[in-house]
Amino acid sequence: MSTAPLPEAPIFDETGAAKERLLSRRGEPLLYANWDNVLFIHYEIEPDELQRCIPYPLDLYHSRAFVSFVAFTMRGMRPRLGGTLGALLFKPIATHHFLNVRTYVRHKGEAGIYFMREWLSNRLAAWLGPWSFGLPYQFGKIEYRNDFEQHHEHECRGHVEANDGSFRYCATLTNELGSSAPESLDEFLLERYTAFTQSGNRRRFFRIWHTMAASCGESRNRGRRFNSCH
Repeated sequence: MSTAPLPEAPIFDETGAAKERLLSRRGEPLLYANWDNVLFIHYEIEPDELQRCIPYPLDLYHSRAFVSFVAFTMRGMRPRLGGTLGALLFKPIATHHFLNVRTYVRHKGEAGIYFMREWLSNRLAAWLGPWSFGLPYQFGKIEYRNDFEQHHEHECRGHVEANDGSFRYCATLTNELGSSAPESLDEFLLERYTAFTQSGNRRRFFRIWHTMAASCGESRNRGRRFNSCH
């Protein structure tokens, strides 16, 4: 992660380029974590209506705007430095469920995501996020059944309950795992390596890189399409 002023940057579409860029910055990466059993639920939104809610210019796919709900379980978050001691200090916030709501933006020539809202099942982590990084975290009671490997019917369900409302989903896997095709909608929605936030008048950005390892949910579930039941 980084909170330094954002430089002008070209658009990177390849995971290798994103890794090289992240590692080129001194002190990066700040944190490691595994994202398990990630499910993306995408909604197409009228661009002008969405832009009124977003402080960055929208990034559009052939004039189409999208908002994505991303449900996953984060496991083993730990600092890059500190070894066993660092992991022990992070243990109270290392593993919990997430539901984030994001859209797609472009800032100073760079494509990225903008976090509109995020719910976590860990009260301490929900408190620390806004205070430390300006992230729009809120606490929510979250139950997921997204284990694609164990549930052979390829159906997953989830329920998020928070003070300001609730969200339920049921989704069925309709295709097999595969890489995103170049210039496809899947690539547009999934291959994102910069996240932008804004808290008050302060803007921040975070560099992200995800691998093809089995424990990394965003890459692990890349290219899968789901039908949302409700």
